[in-house]
Formats: sequence, structure tokens, C-alpha cells
Amino acid sequence: MRLRYLYLFVLVASLASASSLISPVFAPYRDYQSVMTDFMELADSFPDQMTHEVVGKTVLNKDIIMFKIGNPNGGKVLIDGAIHGGETIGPELLCFYAKWLLTSSDPLARRILSGTCTMLIPALNVDRYSGPRKNMNGVDLNRNFATDWDHAGSTDPDSESYRGTAPLSEPEPQTLIRVLQTFSPDFYVNLHMWAGPYYGGSYYGNRTYYSILASRISSLSYDRGVTPLRYSGQLGGAGFAISDAARVGVTSFLIELAETAIPYTDIKAVLLPRFIPLVAVLSQECETQTLFDDGFESGDFSAWSGVTLSPNDHADVVDLNPYSGTFSARFETGAISSGTKRAYTYKDINGSPTIYARACFYIADGLPLTDTDDRFTLIQFLSSSGSAISNLQIRHVQGEDRFTVLAFGSTQTTAGIYPEENKWYCLELLTCIHSTEGAVKGYINGVEYLSLTGMNTTELGNVATVRFGLANSIDIQHGLVVYCDCASISTSYIGTQIFPPWDVNEDGLVGMLDLVIVVKAFGSKPSDPHWNPDADVDKNDYINTLDLYIVSSHYGEEY
Repeated sequence: MRLRYLYLFVLVASLASASSLISPVFAPYRDYQSVMTDFMELADSFPDQMTHEVVGKTVLNKDIIMFKIGNPNGGKVLIDGAIHGGETIGPELLCFYAKWLLTSSDPLARRILSGTCTMLIPALNVDRYSGPRKNMNGVDLNRNFATDWDHAGSTDPDSESYRGTAPLSEPEPQTLIRVLQTFSPDFYVNLHMWAGPYYGGSYYGNRTYYSILASRISSLSYDRGVTPLRYSGQLGGAGFAISDAARVGVTSFLIELAETAIPYTDIKAVLLPRFIPLVAVLSQECETQTLFDDGFESGDFSAWSGVTLSPNDHADVVDLNPYSGTFSARFETGAISSGTKRAYTYKDINGSPTIYARACFYIADGLPLTDTDDRFTLIQFLSSSGSAISNLQIRHVQGEDRFTVLAFGSTQTTAGIYPEENKWYCLELLTCIHSTEGAVKGYINGVEYLSLTGMNTTELGNVATVRFGLANSIDIQHGLVVYCDCASISTSYIGTQIFPPWDVNEDGLVGMLDLVIVVKAFGSKPSDPHWNPDADVDKNDYINTLDLYIVSSHYGEEY
């Protein structure tokens, strides 16, 4: 008998040891109804500051509910939890965070509440709450999103990371995509557990901006007397929710909240204080004022400070070849064998130590360039004295045309990417003025290709003027024609705008899916049941042969 008990003890001990190596199926927290009751009671207690709505349905037709807290006209931060059934620490944390926002006397809570619309989806995988990881169709929802879905998770339905039969095949990811499209949040945070604690940004977002945010989150954490969550850099994220969010311009983070099921009381006492600085920084970023934004839809340059032209050169706003909307700006300079030509529009701004500028450019004529160092600048930053601080340009280097960043007239870096005519590019220029950590960076279609860092950039002072167009064309042997659209200037990262109207499903590739969407809505108008505004590529409220032609003419293009 004693031997039998000994064997039993050894077996139990062995199983306990083995279980520590396997992620538990569910966490020992409250059930879904209990959590949602707390949320609903908060909404009832603070009706002027908290609302809720059904944003989608699950496989079992259960409601997916989103709560909005704070200023409905403020910047938007979207946070969701329980995308995996057993990862219920996220909803519990969001419940504590909502209570802190609405009931705390903390000045930080008051600031977030007054300036930000905080949108909380406590659980996406409602059907399997506190249960298995996958949804009721057996799909890992965080491997079912469209970005790089072919390389996501597993094709085996028995796998815990089974990605499903097709991208966005499940109603829960479809719901999140609709929320992103409908509410256009500035930031998105996706909560997980069974790893960490750490957080990471999306591989498809702006690396520099993520680093800036992580530094601010760390500083605020220390200021509030807590250890910052560890920042792990950017995550590849094939099939991830944060990847789809980032691809449509929403700066997104994934947080692994805990490696084990921490005690329920520690969620409020330990985890919440570390979570608050992260969301607070994102909320503060929403307050950052865009200094200037213009897509030329006024039909002229009236929103700008002015236009500069050298003799016989031209700058016009035209209804030809827009990237989006109806109008774009067209800049043209003639040939000059030696010297400089200019055709650009500019905006004067209040000097700032950090400036981002973004615009979409289309080179209609002028490539290839001829001789070494022949070049033209598309975005240029100037100091209050009129001296050039930084330039994002196309330059003839080592026998090839390349995108280049030039800083202070002498320091340059060149990207291994070669511009082409008759193709839109989304270009971004960052300049950070600092005595030791100064930086000038260039981004092409959302990817950082050009980087000068660790510089003393205080020599010329803050940025005072931003030029868009053909800011200077130097030693160009033939004429240039460039279109510009979607220009924006900000003290914070703007986000790329890389999806033209003909990339109907905004996946970065004009392909069969885009054609299928247009075909399904063919012949419809806004009043028709099968109307799809995304398929109305030319935006004339009628989906016809012209829409199909536009998509077909760009078939195979990547963005």
C-alpha cells in the first residue's frame, strides 16, 4: 500500500513538473459575464463619459462589445483583449483601467479622460472565453489576419496556431478590421498572456517612432515610480492583428502581460501601474497637433504659405493623376546643364526640434538622370535663416538613380532602392534637432531606408519651413515633371499613406482580390444593396467599367 502511494506521489509530482513547461489552457479569473457586468455598471454610473455598442458577432452569433470612454472628439486609442480564449488577464486589466480612468483623482487620468477617446473591446473571442485558445471554428484568431497570411501559423487544423482556410475567414477578425476602418484609431494595443511581461511594435510600422514612444513610456514609468514594461522591438507578425492595423497606418503594439496566471489582486496592484504609462503616452501622442495637412482638394495652393518658381518653370494644382481625391499638385522644371531650377510650394511653421513631413510623389518625366550627382529634392526642411537643414531627394550615384537623404549640405546616405517613373511613392522625412542624438531619416512606402543618427544637429536651429515639390533640381540635363499629393507636416510621426484607391482591399498588392471586389459590386450605386464604396475607385458614385480598367491597369503593382 505504501509503495502504491509512493508511485502515486511520484506520478503527481512528475505531472506537476511537466505542466510547468506547457502553457495552461485558461487562466483562473472571472467568467465573461462577471467582467461585462462590471463594465456595464461603470457605463451606467458614468453615462456622460462612457458608452458602449455592439461592433460585431462571433461564430455563435454572440455580441462583440466595444466601450468608449472620455472625449468622443479626441484622439483615439483602441485596446482589445482575449483574442485567445484562455488569455483573460487582458479583460480584467482593461476593467481596472476603465475604473481608474473614471474614478481616480490622478491628474494623468483626468488628462486622458478629457483629451482621448479610449476604445476598449474587452474580448474578441467571446465564445471561448476562459476556455481553449482558438475560436469555435478551431482557428487561431491572431493568425487569421490578412498581412502575410500565407506564412502565418499552421495549415494543420489540429494545431493551436491553425490560421484558417483564408485570410479574415473568421467573424472576429472581420469585426476588428471594421472597427479600424470605421473609427480610424491613432493607436491600437492587442493584449495577450503566457509570455512576457513585454511589449513590441509591429514590423510594418515606423521603427524610429516606436523607439521614441518606448523611450517616453520608460521615462513616464520611472517618473511614476514603477519598473517599465520591457520593450522587445518590432514583431514580424504574420497573420497578426497588429500587422493589419499597422498596414493601414495605425501604430500598433502587442503586449504579453504575464508569463503565468498572476493572482487576481496583482492585476490591479502590480500590472495596472506598469500598464498606465504605456497607454498614457499613446493618449498624449493623440494630442500632438498636426501642423499642416493638405491634399490640394481646394483646387489651388491657397492653404500654403507660397509657391516659388524659377524662370519658365511651373507649379499648378490639377485634376489629373491624383493619388487620392480629385486634385494633385504638378511641378515642372526645364533642363539646366549647370545650376539649379525650382518649382515648389512651401509652408512656414513654428520652429520645432522634431519635424515629420510626408507626401506622395509620382515622377512622370525626368528619369533616368544622366551624370553623377545630378539630383532633385522632393522634400526639404529649412531653418529660420533660410539655410537647408535636410533633403529627401533622388540622386544619380554610381551610375544609378537612388533615393538619398542629404543633411547640412554635406552628410548623406543612399538607399538601395531605385525610383521609377509612373509610380507613386509615399515619402517621409524626419529631422530631429539635438546636440548629441540628432537624426535625419527617410522613409519610402513606410519603410526606413535612410538614416543618419547620433549627430549634433543644433547648428542651424529648428525647422521653420518645409518645401514640397521640386525644391531644387541641380544639373538636370532634361526636364522634370512630378506630381505631389497628401502632404502633411507634424511634430509627431504621421504614418504612411501607401494604399492608392486601386489597391481596393489595402493589402499592398493590386491583384485578383481587388478585381473580385469590384466585380461583385459592378453596376451598383450608393442606394443599391450590393454597393461597396471601396470598389468605387474613381469616386463617381457608380461602379462601372472605368473602375475595372483602373484596377486592371495597375494589376501586379506593390505598395
